[in-house]
Amino acid sequence: MTAILEGIAGARIARIDSPALDIVCLTLHARDLRAALVAHLSGPTRGLYLLSKRPEGSPASPAITKLRHHAQGARIKRAERRGRSDLVLELAQRGRASHLVLRLAPRRGNAIVLAADQRVLTSLHRLESSVLELSPEAEGASPWPTTLDAMRAAGAGLRDTPGDSAAEATRQPLLRAIARRRKQLRRRLTAIEGDLKRQPEIDALRQRANLLISNLHRLSDNTAGVAVPDPTTDARTTLEIEIDPERTPAAQAQAWFTRARKLTRGIAIARERHALTERELASLDELHATALTAADAELETLRNKVALAGVGWDPPATRPARRPQHKPFREFLGAGGRVIRVGKGAADNDALTLHHAAPHDLWLHARGQAGAHVVVPLGRSEACPPDLLVDAGLLAAHYSKARSHDTVEIVYVPRRHVRKPKGSPPGSVNVQREKVMALRRNEERLRSLLASERHRA
Repeated sequence: MTAILEGIAGARIARIDSPALDIVCLTLHARDLRAALVAHLSGPTRGLYLLSKRPEGSPASPAITKLRHHAQGARIKRAERRGRSDLVLELAQRGRASHLVLRLAPRRGNAIVLAADQRVLTSLHRLESSVLELSPEAEGASPWPTTLDAMRAAGAGLRDTPGDSAAEATRQPLLRAIARRRKQLRRRLTAIEGDLKRQPEIDALRQRANLLISNLHRLSDNTAGVAVPDPTTDARTTLEIEIDPERTPAAQAQAWFTRARKLTRGIAIARERHALTERELASLDELHATALTAADAELETLRNKVALAGVGWDPPATRPARRPQHKPFREFLGAGGRVIRVGKGAADNDALTLHHAAPHDLWLHARGQAGAHVVVPLGRSEACPPDLLVDAGLLAAHYSKARSHDTVEIVYVPRRHVRKPKGSPPGSVNVQREKVMALRRNEERLRSLLASERHRA
C-alpha cells in the first residue's frame, strides 16, 4: 500500500469545516505544522490543497456537525491512498480507532467516517450502504500531491483567505446558489435513474400481453386468470396470469401493450433529461470552481453566467437602517446622581412599570390624578434616600394633571405592589400597601431636575 502525505502523520484534526459544497477543510495542528488541509471532493478542482489559514464559508451543516463529533480532535496515524479516488486517514481518538475517507470523484465526492469494522458512522453525503468496502491498493502514480510543499504550491492558486475582500458579499451568495442548484440536479438525476431502471417492467408487460394474445382461443371473455406455458423454459412449466375481471382477455392484453408503449416513451424522455441534467451539472461544476478563485473584478461577469445558467440567485440583502429603538421613558438625574425614570404616555407607563422596573424598585404617581408613572431604580433591600424620594415626587407631580397645584399628594410603593388589572385601559393600575406624602411645589429644584434630563428622544 502506497503511503502518502507523510508530513501530516501525527497531526491532530483541530477542526472540521465545509466552506462550500463538496469541500472539506481539516485544520491540522502538529509540532511543525499548523495549516488547513482542504479537499475539493468533486468537480474540476478536485484535489488536495494546503493553506495557511482556514477558508471561511457556509456555517456548519448537520452533516459537518456529525463529522466533527466522530473525527474532530483525533490524531492522524497514517494517510494512504486507496484505489483511484480514496484518501484514507487512519485516526486514533480516546483509545478508539477509526478511518476518515476523503473520496475525490469527478462528480460525487464524499467524506466518510468508518469504524474499525468498516461500518459507516457518518458521511457528508448520504450513502446507500451502511458498510463501506475500502478500495484495494493503488496502482500507478497518484494524481494528488504527495508532499507538503506540493500541496502548498497547489493551494497557492486558491484564495487563501476568502472573506478578507468586500467581494465576498457577492461570492458567498453565488456559491450557495450554485450549491442549491447542484443539489437539486443530483436529486433529479437519482429520480431519472429510477425511471431508467423500469425496462424490465416493460419487458414483463409485453411478455404477458403476447402470451395472452397467443392463448385467446383457449379463453372465454369472463376468465379471471389463466395458466399458460412458460416460453422461457424447456420444462413443462406454466405462468399464472391474472386478468382484470372488468376486462376481456383481449382488452387486458391491449391495455398491457398500451402501458408498455407509454413506459417506453417515458424512458426515451428520461434518457434525454438525464443527458441534459448531466451537462447542466458539468456546467455548474465549472462555475463553482470559477467562483472559488475568481478575482473581485470577475465576479460581475460570473454573476451573469450564473443567471444565464438558470440558477436562482438573490443578491446579498442590504441591511436596512436600524430604526432608533423607542424608549418608553425619560431619564433624569436626582439627588446623588441617581437615575429617575418617567413614563412618556399611557402605553409607555405600562411598559415602564411592567417591563422596565424591577420588583424592588420604587414606584410613584400623583394620587388621584392622571399622570406619568415614575420609577426609581434601587438595589435589593435598599431604602430610597429622602432627597431622591423628594426629587422623584416632584417629577411625578410635574408630569401629571396636578402640575399647577401648590401641593400635590404623591403615592409611593415598591413596584411589586403594583398590579395591572386584566382588560384595564393603558396606564391604569391597582396599588396595594401604598404610602402617601404631600409635596409642596419647588420651582428652583424642579428646574434643576428638568435640566438634568439625558438621552432625549
